[in-house]
Amino acid sequence: QASAVVATRWRPPAEGGYYSTATLPARRARGAQRRPRGGRSLFVGPLCSASHCTAGGLLACCCPLPPSFLTAMGGGAQQGDGDAAVRVAVMGGGPIGCSLARALALRGVRVRVYERRADPRRAGADEGRSINLVVTGRGFAALRPLGLDQQMRALTVPIRGRMVHKPDGSTAYQPYGIGSEANYSISRGEMNKALISLAEDAGVEFVFRAAYDADASAPTKGRHVLRVAEGEQEREVALPDGEFVFACDGAGSRVRAALEAAGALAVSKEPLSHGYKEVIFPLGAQGEPTMRTDALHIWPRGHHMLMTLANLDGSFTGTVYLPNLGKDSFEQCAAGGADGSSDFMREHYSDAAPLLDDAGRDVLLPLERGGGHLGALGTVRVSSFAPDKAPRVVLLGDAAHAIVPFFGQGCNCGFEDVATLDAAIAAELGDGALNAQVLVAAVRTWAAARKPNADAIADMALENFWEMQDKVGDEAFLRKKALEHAVEEAMPLALRSRYAMVTSSTIPYATCFAAGKVIEEILAELNAAMPAGAAAEDFDRALAARQIEAKLAPLLLEAGVGLEFGGGAATTPHKRRVGILGYGHLGQHMVSQIAAGAPGTEGLEVAFVW
Repeated sequence: QASAVVATRWRPPAEGGYYSTATLPARRARGAQRRPRGGRSLFVGPLCSASHCTAGGLLACCCPLPPSFLTAMGGGAQQGDGDAAVRVAVMGGGPIGCSLARALALRGVRVRVYERRADPRRAGADEGRSINLVVTGRGFAALRPLGLDQQMRALTVPIRGRMVHKPDGSTAYQPYGIGSEANYSISRGEMNKALISLAEDAGVEFVFRAAYDADASAPTKGRHVLRVAEGEQEREVALPDGEFVFACDGAGSRVRAALEAAGALAVSKEPLSHGYKEVIFPLGAQGEPTMRTDALHIWPRGHHMLMTLANLDGSFTGTVYLPNLGKDSFEQCAAGGADGSSDFMREHYSDAAPLLDDAGRDVLLPLERGGGHLGALGTVRVSSFAPDKAPRVVLLGDAAHAIVPFFGQGCNCGFEDVATLDAAIAAELGDGALNAQVLVAAVRTWAAARKPNADAIADMALENFWEMQDKVGDEAFLRKKALEHAVEEAMPLALRSRYAMVTSSTIPYATCFAAGKVIEEILAELNAAMPAGAAAEDFDRALAARQIEAKLAPLLLEAGVGLEFGGGAATTPHKRRVGILGYGHLGQHMVSQIAAGAPGTEGLEVAFVW
């Protein structure tokens, strides 16, 4: 049985482990002869309470260190005595801004978050202005190294597929993936409240009701001005010289606007001709859910649609997407008088309308007539996430790459922004001290690598918009999806759907985009070779293998990625003996997955041959 002792000059965390002032063993490394001085203590015992870690002691722990331990240790990256403290201002206290602020604080950076709205924990969430968010496997993979995955998972409802509601009232279920793969519905407001508190616990300071003043700021000259509300008054605050500004202030980013006005950034905005309104489906008369809670319900109607996701209490948050103008539009509903909204809901979403209350049936009316808030949709692209003319200004999340919500990747892409930036900082840092030079270099490396992936998910989200609103109810499309599902269930390590790669893996978005085009070609070949009326499971496996080997496998090999993720690993036979050659980064990751009991690793044990 192994145990571990960590001797450190930092105070130990409050949670886990225990204190010890015992004398170290007689045989010890040179330099460890004396007991730590100045009231410093030893921290002894496992750092993690996960069952698969405590069973083997600290040396078996495969989890990220607890945030409190990282904080006590100075985040693992102390600034040298001769370095001026790195100061960061994060604009925007949404989910991405909070997770970024926390990650930087755990690295010893002094972080202050400026949020233009009031503290949602005290003032209540900003209702009616955002649809429920979806966190997928990719998002949780990004949250895990940040130490946030378990806290966020506790707020979610698992969603395992789409339930398509056809105009005739019939339904068709389309699973998202295979095995245990699922997406997770979460209230944006509840997520935001939790992340603010977690960031504060890491030492982040928040200033609410503080708006970035794009007109008064000059980001290329290092001047950043905010307007901070104090009661009914407002005061101007200028950030100190040399402070880094990380813009996480959303699709309407004021920092991005200031950069564009200063000529530091080229911005492309592609508004969608559709808007959206949020609608609540309450619980039934007996307090029961009125629909299946583990599915995204969708009513595709050509150029408009309704979608719903379950909440923790069993109610549903729905979103209606209509053209802003013309036929079957918000304009048409407004022109229909007091019953314009309810008549539209009954005509087009006949099985959904009875589940709404009066406020829900009137949601399509203008706001001033009792309807819901009309939200805008669109795609925003920028020339760089870290412009050369403003080297201490960085864009993340929707401020850098706002996308339409039809792939459920908005917050997932943002969380991945944070995780990949944190990894870039760690790589640039090495064994050195965290200073401004290191941070600038890490940001530039990250921005160059990240932008192609952000562009790819923007394109895929737009493609998914047309698919979800029209094709998901089409019989030919349903046959193709059934074939795709049959192939990935039969050959999960050879072909996975683009959707599964995007949502359940960490394969770069750009690779998923390219692979998706190849997969479409393969499915077309398989579909053409199938006899009329044949079941999807009866596809030609030999033809599939040849097509995959000739078209898809080379693409994945060149990209350096595999399909061993999610439920695919769990359905792979003959996976009881595995040889891992090498114990570098990838080897360590694979061993940690086995130790964590990841799907497909049940029954495996690890033995090292050095």
